[in-house]
Amino acid sequence: MFLKLDFDGACEQARARIDLSMDAYWQRALIFCQSKNEQFEAASLGLDLLRESGYAPDAAFVTLINGMSGYGEAALNSMPNPSPLLVAMLRNMGIQTPRNALDAANPALLRLIAGAADSDIELRLVAAEQAEAVGALPAASVGALYAQVQFTPEERANPISQSAAMDGPLARAILYQAVTAETVPTARAEVIGVALQRAQEEARFSTMARVLLPAMQALEARPGFAWFAGKAGRAYFASGRWEEARRWFDVALAQRSSNVEAQQAAIALWPLVALTGEESEVDPGMLDVWWQAQGGATDPGAYHRGGLLLTLLAALGRNIAAEQWDVLLAGPLSEPSAVASPALQYALRGAAADGRLGETVLLALLGLGAGGPENAGLNTLGEAVAALRAVGLDKDAQAVAVEAALAGGL
Repeated sequence: MFLKLDFDGACEQARARIDLSMDAYWQRALIFCQSKNEQFEAASLGLDLLRESGYAPDAAFVTLINGMSGYGEAALNSMPNPSPLLVAMLRNMGIQTPRNALDAANPALLRLIAGAADSDIELRLVAAEQAEAVGALPAASVGALYAQVQFTPEERANPISQSAAMDGPLARAILYQAVTAETVPTARAEVIGVALQRAQEEARFSTMARVLLPAMQALEARPGFAWFAGKAGRAYFASGRWEEARRWFDVALAQRSSNVEAQQAAIALWPLVALTGEESEVDPGMLDVWWQAQGGATDPGAYHRGGLLLTLLAALGRNIAAEQWDVLLAGPLSEPSAVASPALQYALRGAAADGRLGETVLLALLGLGAGGPENAGLNTLGEAVAALRAVGLDKDAQAVAVEAALAGGL
């Protein structure tokens, strides 16, 4: 109810529950409701009782209650890991949410902050992008918020050059507006390419791809757009539109002998095509071409990308030649990334082997951790993908693999 800003309903619940339980949460909720109804003496007494009972509320709560009661300025510069009650209090008082409230906010709070029409637009954009990334907000809602940002006529006249001087979501917003305003297909594709590249650099590629999906779908996958195939294909893979992504891969493949950009696109898209296919054998020729394009020893990240791809392919049941693994022995022989505990890995293998689907999914998610496939160690990632596949969740295993591949630079 607090997340929905249903204060009447929330306060009714708080008053009913306080008679049944003296839990500190209900006491804090009641204190807020009393302050909201200008029952300042009762609220002050409630704060004193909380302190005396050993459940002293956090400083942010006290600051806001005192502000509501007229005992001081309700100014907050920081609010790490806020509760729904605290964010609702901010909304009730018309106070801006501190930036660090987004660092550990849960999806519902992110959605609430994104929808706060009276808040700073850049804060709302950051919250909306994070909420979309975890499935708490539709991509269309992020696009609608991008469209609300006000830019000067000079900025709108040169959105690409202007975006280079902007930070974060504002740059994505002006590029989004440029994409939706552009009616010439070639020019639209160029702006989409810039927007996707900027989003890739700032770890917002998948969200931007889903936001721009309607605009991309207006562009036909044909030879004349082979130069755009790489960006379009990756965006469609990020959006879960694998068949549409493959159409762009086919265009690049058909034009690779006469178009350098198409050749590069075909090589770049091949790992994602291989991960989402049904073939048990990996094309050794394409794998060799892709590996050569990585730069090998000249690129420190090449071996990690190679290890990521082979790990994901093997976890999906693809046959990898021993010679392909041997190539990676020339690179780093240890991975610094997070690894699930041995106990969790043991439990995951057991659940998958016995076909316990729900338990397998839960343990796989726990293994991947709060950071998801992007931050999981290669062994942990491979175990999770293989376990999902073992219990018949082939498409889900591939989706996790694609998410990890895109995040890992494939």
